[in-house]
Amino acid sequence: MGRTRSPRCWLSKVRSKSTASHAQQHLHGLAKVSDTLRARPDRGMDKSGLSRADIENFLNRMAFLDANGRFTTNTRISYVRMARNVLKQCRVMGLTRPEGPMAGLPDDFVITRLDVPKAPEPSEEGQDLPPDVMRQLCAHLDSFEAMTCLEIRLSVELLMDTGRRPDEICRLELNCLTRDSQGKPVLLYNNWKEQRIGRQLPIHEPTAKLITEQQKRVRERFPDRPPSSLVLLPAQNLNLRGDRSVDSNHLSAMHREWVEKLPDFVLDDGTVFDKEKIFPYIYRHSFAQRHADAGVPVDVLADRTQAVTCGAFALRAHRSTRPATSRRPGGCPGSGSPTEPALRDPHRARQRHRPAAVPAPPRRRPLTGQNTPTAPTRPSRIMWCRSCPAAGRAGRGVRRR
Repeated sequence: MGRTRSPRCWLSKVRSKSTASHAQQHLHGLAKVSDTLRARPDRGMDKSGLSRADIENFLNRMAFLDANGRFTTNTRISYVRMARNVLKQCRVMGLTRPEGPMAGLPDDFVITRLDVPKAPEPSEEGQDLPPDVMRQLCAHLDSFEAMTCLEIRLSVELLMDTGRRPDEICRLELNCLTRDSQGKPVLLYNNWKEQRIGRQLPIHEPTAKLITEQQKRVRERFPDRPPSSLVLLPAQNLNLRGDRSVDSNHLSAMHREWVEKLPDFVLDDGTVFDKEKIFPYIYRHSFAQRHADAGVPVDVLADRTQAVTCGAFALRAHRSTRPATSRRPGGCPGSGSPTEPALRDPHRARQRHRPAAVPAPPRRRPLTGQNTPTAPTRPSRIMWCRSCPAAGRAGRGVRRR
């Protein structure tokens, strides 16, 4: 009799890596509503006595706590949005009917769409890391491996090189590397956030070499297991079968500890960069910024979530006009690595051939052949954004500058 898969295991495939996080967000929102209702004389136990005034008290309390620094604005928005979702779904499911568990709940005890605070506008400076900081991080990757393990270090290198989300990198399968019709390396990954499986991303040869070497190490560690059941970045402990990958939360915690131990990040102008702004997800924003500086159009760069992608980078005049080939010898963004093949959409490629320059990923060591000419561009597969105007949509949700 085969092993029965638990509901938690199934939910981890259809929702996210952590099945508890999705439910906890809603429970936290309800807990804040409950804290507000405790101020009533009946402590909120009489459902028929609730009204719109209690909702307004909840919203005012969230605004007060946000203004006094008890939590961030994004946390306030999350609490209000999650509480709204629960109240709305309870009514849709008929729980407020006379025989339901929420019978007697007044109709005006509801959080409307207009009650959810508006999210703050992203900073015009973007959210990427300056090239000086990236160079210093690459120079200290050896110390990161010494305090963690090779798999954790490799995950950070892949985050820098590919711009994928931490959860997408940590959960890469062993057979995540393939070649296109021209023999160029392509990364196969799963977009767990949007539930798009089998995405393809053209990558550079140095990045493909890192993956190939890691694949050999995993096969040597688990020689008796089929490759289809192995992961690229297996955890070190409690992983006899090789199917348990490194945890993205553990990666974030070790990354924070590593960054705090590093010396101050002094920029070229003499200012010290804030270490609180360095976290695993920031490499995704830096990846988008490097492509924007190299002239990649936003409709090509967007990957299903253009509204978020557009907010992650800004086209700056003093950087977007700098050619990608004017980089100094080194191993990080803006430091001299040759430009690799272009990213283009296959649908647009059939209509016109317009290459887009792709900046080289950050490297922990200088690459050989830095004076070689730029590699020829090639058509590659890229994912369209659902709200992308170039894809024939209305472009809703895209913040235009």
